[in-house]
Amino acid sequence: MSSKFHVERKDWSQIKHRILENYVALFISKLASSRGYLYFIDGFAGQGKYGDGSEGSPLIAAKRAVNPISPRHAGVLRCINVEDDPESFRNLEENTRAYTTNGLVENFYGSFQEHLPGILKRIHGRMALFFVDPLGAKGVELQNIELIAKRGPSTEVLVRF
Repeated sequence: MSSKFHVERKDWSQIKHRILENYVALFISKLASSRGYLYFIDGFAGQGKYGDGSEGSPLIAAKRAVNPISPRHAGVLRCINVEDDPESFRNLEENTRAYTTNGLVENFYGSFQEHLPGILKRIHGRMALFFVDPLGAKGVELQNIELIAKRGPSTEVLVRF
């Protein structure tokens, strides 16, 4: 484990992740149609799983991509995870391997700010849900949020400052 933070999921994280799981489920069910793929972008993915085995946001989203509310929407959601801690990234790769092999998940090593322009180009014109939840405020700089906001109405953002 790369930090004591990832040893076990705290109460507030459990609640936050329940909200996220429900939000992702509704995002898929309300927006999946003939629009093609939807995207979930986790800007501060962590390792995907806590030391106690509970799932973090990358696995929550990936599992919803495979098992949405409506089975006809399976595989519509594509997940992009960004993590800049080397050990957390290695764990993220391992914890999401089942989803990366089938193309539902892509993991990027480095900072959210570094990868954001490429991600925006890649998902251009597609519906996207950004989950911006760093440890602290670093990475939630206004310039990053402004870049996301300029995408227009096809964007939803959940941000923790």
